[in-house]
Amino acid sequence: MRTCPSCGYVNELGDAADVSYCLSPGCGALLPAPEREPARPQAELKPSVEPRIPARALTPILGVGVVALAAVTILVAANNSPRPPAQTLPSLFEPMVPALVTPSPVDTGSASAAPGQRPTPSPSATKSPRPRISPVPPPAGQPNSGMWQSSDDVMIPDGAGEANSMITVFGKPGNAPTNLLVSVHIKHKARGDLAIDLIGPTGAKFSLPVGEPGTDLNKTYTVDASSQPCNGTWRLRVRDVNAEGSVGYVDKWTIEFS
Repeated sequence: MRTCPSCGYVNELGDAADVSYCLSPGCGALLPAPEREPARPQAELKPSVEPRIPARALTPILGVGVVALAAVTILVAANNSPRPPAQTLPSLFEPMVPALVTPSPVDTGSASAAPGQRPTPSPSATKSPRPRISPVPPPAGQPNSGMWQSSDDVMIPDGAGEANSMITVFGKPGNAPTNLLVSVHIKHKARGDLAIDLIGPTGAKFSLPVGEPGTDLNKTYTVDASSQPCNGTWRLRVRDVNAEGSVGYVDKWTIEFS
């Protein structure tokens, strides 16, 4: 860009043009040539000089090399010389074995045993007999057990309906005995209002009298139930024959085959 000295117009011209005129209308004055920077002289090239190691510095290095070479020569000579046989590990520890390990005497019983006879064992070496465990009888309500029980609470309706509690016997072949024991436990305010029956597996009915009036019932009956098989469902039926507002329930009952 060049500024015209006559009219002050700024002309957009390249710096490469040596001669140019003002482009302003009506001017056409000659524009001055652009100022150029003088060419910079090239830096003088200095010849490279290789560093030299003085002779004094090489003396320690040569000395270290001579020492290292002598050491390698000594090691090679030592490896080529014959060696004594190596001592085995057990032989190294043989002097220490008697001091470290002392055999303990073995207890063979009586020390006065004659030659050719077996020594008598000491009392501590004999085994004590194991205690015998007596067989435990099976619990009630299991096969081969004489007693079967029902402990489920069964409500007794007042004046209408009946309460039924069941016991199912299995694993007992044959018929019931003539002295079947039936134990009945009932919680009730007036046991005189109750009518109790034992129903066998085939439906046979055996009446169980209540006895004198009172509260609750805890009584054992002896029943000839030889006509009934042992296996099957035995049922205890309880009815309240008087509707007077007294209620209760069957607490538990058992049958026992002698």
